[in-house]
Amino acid sequence: MIITLFLILLAGCGGQEESAEQADPGLNDPVFAEACTVAGFTVKTAPPDTLPLRWFGEGSAVISDISASEEQEVAAGDTLLFLIENLHVVERERLSMELDVAVALSYSTPMDTLLLKRVDSLSFLLDSISSFENSVFLSALDGILININVIEDQNIRSGDVLAEISVESSSVFLVYPPDDCIIDRWPLTAGAMNFVEQNDSLAVYSGVPSGNEDEFSMFAAVPRETVFENDLDSYLITAADDTISVLRSGIMANGLIIIQVDEPVYSKLVTWAER
Repeated sequence: MIITLFLILLAGCGGQEESAEQADPGLNDPVFAEACTVAGFTVKTAPPDTLPLRWFGEGSAVISDISASEEQEVAAGDTLLFLIENLHVVERERLSMELDVAVALSYSTPMDTLLLKRVDSLSFLLDSISSFENSVFLSALDGILININVIEDQNIRSGDVLAEISVESSSVFLVYPPDDCIIDRWPLTAGAMNFVEQNDSLAVYSGVPSGNEDEFSMFAAVPRETVFENDLDSYLITAADDTISVLRSGIMANGLIIIQVDEPVYSKLVTWAER
């Protein structure tokens, strides 16, 4: 009787395993994903040398008016800003008070020639100071005004950088990624352009662009689960079991991983996602 019960239990366990296998016939089947292109790179002519334009005066000043704008092409000697030097303001107020006192005294002693000369001298100095009330800040050279670092009514000191200007170049370019992309690693070459340096949100290249996005066709976006890692190497596996070595370059806002490839990826890709 005990032997019979054991056989019944054994048969029951075997039946459960068989049912599980039949319920998941594709348990080991691979899951595939596809790569997509990364479009929307913007290439703009870049200034290779940006120079600070500093104001040098006595004491401090206040910006009274801004007559130029960013991205404006300017020539040497063009007026960029107007400012009032505080030293002139203080000196004007002091001279004005002295002149008022001298004029008042001259009324009581109209024959005092020294006092009359004092009135004339103070008037001349006051007119001279008043003519500098709105000093001008000029461009130092021909170029493109990149940044204006001040606003109206802002206090400045001698040596402050009020603006930045650069000479336009025909062989240096700023490359901006699409709005929804962050690029951490830019390619060393892109078409006929060579990588120069990388900033927070753009890259600088030199060379000759073709005028379209072909330079950056090496970028592709893939789901994270298609990127396999081996030490410091990254690679993709196609549905045909081909291995494609890639460089991880960034991420898109939707979570896709941006990679660099030697040629476009048209095949479906194997994933390691849970199935």
